[in-house]
Amino acid sequence: MGDRMADVKKVIQGWKAGQDATVAAANRYAAAPVRNRAVVEEFFLRSLETVYGVLPSPATTDKREQTTLAWAADSLREIGNYWNAEETQFGANWWTAANAVTAYLQHSTEASRLGVNSDARVYADLYGAQGERKGAVMALAASYI
Repeated sequence: MGDRMADVKKVIQGWKAGQDATVAAANRYAAAPVRNRAVVEEFFLRSLETVYGVLPSPATTDKREQTTLAWAADSLREIGNYWNAEETQFGANWWTAANAVTAYLQHSTEASRLGVNSDARVYADLYGAQGERKGAVMALAASYI
């Protein structure tokens, strides 16, 4: 029984260390100001490309690519709305910027289409592609700090 308790204690300590590291990282993001709106909009665009792939040229005449561009414009507008709502309350920092993108990933029509707004949301965040997408956005945000 003693070895089992030691193993459980180790797991709990590892979980707590992970939580502490996450809180420290969140505080670093929150303490790092966004220089201006143009920089945060570039981050939003780069986030979409990081998660979904490089967008086609605006000069494209291909109908599928035009549809992709229309989707991207709608997505950027939605991310901007999340930013506008949170920037007023929490300030223009990289936590707010990253949170705008991850909120979009969590709650958008695209997220619903991917099935991440179902009962499996937590599982998708922890073990699935949704968690990987959010991790990629957070890593991208870190590159701006």
